[in-house]
Amino acid sequence: MFAPLLLALAPQAAPPPDWVVPPGSTVIYDTALGPVRVNSLTVQPGGYLRIVGPQPFVLIADSHVLVDGPIDASGLDAKVVGSLFTPQIPEPGAAGAAGGGQGGMGSPETTASSPKGGDGYVSGATFTVPRGARGGESGYSPATDKQQRRGAGGGGGALGPNEVGGTEPGLVAEPGHDGHPLGLGAISGASPPKGGAVNPIPFVDGDPANDFWGRKLDAASGQIVLGELATPRSGVGGGAGGDSISSATFPSTPFGPPYQFDKKGAAGGGGGGLVVIVSRQITIGAAGAVVADGGDGSTGENVLGFDHIAGSSGGGSGGMILLEAEDFDLSAAGANALSARGGIGGIGKTTAEPLSKGGNGGPGLIQLHVRDAAQHLALPASTGLDALSAPNAHVLLPELY
Repeated sequence: MFAPLLLALAPQAAPPPDWVVPPGSTVIYDTALGPVRVNSLTVQPGGYLRIVGPQPFVLIADSHVLVDGPIDASGLDAKVVGSLFTPQIPEPGAAGAAGGGQGGMGSPETTASSPKGGDGYVSGATFTVPRGARGGESGYSPATDKQQRRGAGGGGGALGPNEVGGTEPGLVAEPGHDGHPLGLGAISGASPPKGGAVNPIPFVDGDPANDFWGRKLDAASGQIVLGELATPRSGVGGGAGGDSISSATFPSTPFGPPYQFDKKGAAGGGGGGLVVIVSRQITIGAAGAVVADGGDGSTGENVLGFDHIAGSSGGGSGGMILLEAEDFDLSAAGANALSARGGIGGIGKTTAEPLSKGGNGGPGLIQLHVRDAAQHLALPASTGLDALSAPNAHVLLPELY
C-alpha cells in the first residue's frame, strides 16, 4: 500500500507526542526530517504550521487532528528580477514545498544568450529532469522600440484537471502569452516569440470520473471506480519567462561584459506540496485551513523604470491534499478551508495588456478518504463539500489507515 512507501522515505522525526501549535506562533516543519507519527496534532486559532522541504508531508496521528489555524504547504512565489546586466547569472526558480517542483530557471545559459526560459520541475526531491511547465521563448529585435524585443511568458504548472467551467484564477492552467508580434523568437526565428506551454497532466484516458488516486464508490451503480493516478503526487513548478535581447541575430554577439544586450526573464513559481494526514478523527475549525497552493510567477528584468521587458513567469500548480480518517468534522469549516489552487502568472506589459504575461498555474487535487461519508463526514448546514474546497474535493474509500 501507499503508507509504507511514504513512511520509508526517511527516519521519522519526533515532534512532541501531542503536538500543539499555539496562538501567535509559527512552526516550520522541514520534510527532510521525515514523516511524523504523533498521538495528536492541534493547530490552535492564531497558530500557523508552515511546511517546507523536498519530500511530501506525511503525518499519522493515532488519536486526532484539530486544525483551527493554517497548515500551509504552498509553493513559494517567484521573485522579481532585480539585477541589471547579468544575463550570465541565472535566476533560480522559486522553491516548491512538501515535495513540490521548483519553478523554471530564468535566463539559464551562462556562456551565451538563453533561447528560452527554463522549464519547471515536477518534484522537489530532484532537479535533474525538468518536466514541468515550459519556459517562454526569448525575443530579439534590433528595433529602437524596446517593446519589439519582449520575451514570451512562461507556462503555468498543471497537476489536476482544469475545473470544468472554471473562471477563477488558479483553477485553470494557462500557457504563457506570446512576446511582441513584431519581435522574433530565438528558437523559431519567426514572429512572435511563443509563450511556454502547460505541462501534460497525469490524467490521459479522457474519463473525468476517475481523475483521482485510490478508490471511489459510485453511489448510482454500487461499483468501485479505480482512480487513474498511479500514486499521489506533489505540484509542478511554473515555467520561466523568455529573455529580451537587443540584436538583429540570435544569439547576440558578443556575449560578455558589459552584457548590455540581454535582459533576463523571470523565474517560475514553485509547486504546491503533497500533504498526507491520517488520523482517527480530523476536525477543521472556523479558522482552520489545509493549503497546498502553487506559488505566483513574477516579472522580468527592466530596461528603465518598471517596464519588465523580459518575459514574466508562470505560476506553480496546486499540490495534493490527502486526508484520511474514521471521522471528519468539517461542520465549522469556512469557505475554501481546503485549497490546492495554482499560482498566478506574472503580469504582462500592463495588468490589462497581456504581452509577455506568465500563465496561471492550474489546480491540484483534494481527497478525503472515509469509509462511510453519510455517517462520518459532517459538513456545515446547507453547505456542500464543494464550498469548502478549491478545487472540488473527492470523497473516496480508505487506503492508508
